[in-house]
Amino acid sequence: MSGIAGTLRERVMRLEEGGRNAAGAAGEPAPGAAAWAAIVPLPAGPAVLGDRMVAARRWRVRMRRQAAPMVGSHLRWRGRTLVVLSRTDDPRDAAISEMIAEERAE
Repeated sequence: MSGIAGTLRERVMRLEEGGRNAAGAAGEPAPGAAAWAAIVPLPAGPAVLGDRMVAARRWRVRMRRQAAPMVGSHLRWRGRTLVVLSRTDDPRDAAISEMIAEERAE
């Protein structure tokens, strides 16, 4: 059994893609499955996207692999919306996935 169970202390909600309206525009994300995660802030630093500086806060999220969302998915945590930028499986523990997520404004 994995030793990570005691470190997954934060409750996160996956946000499922909302339906489309009559005009074809994407709807608001709807709450999906909840899961436990370990979330820590990443060091702040200047990030460049294209020709502009980006100052969005980033987080390292660790979850059980079967509950981990795919890249581009949205998570709700403590009233924040996080977008998954990358996902890798932990080589030390195949049951865990580690993601980098960026906070997005509502």
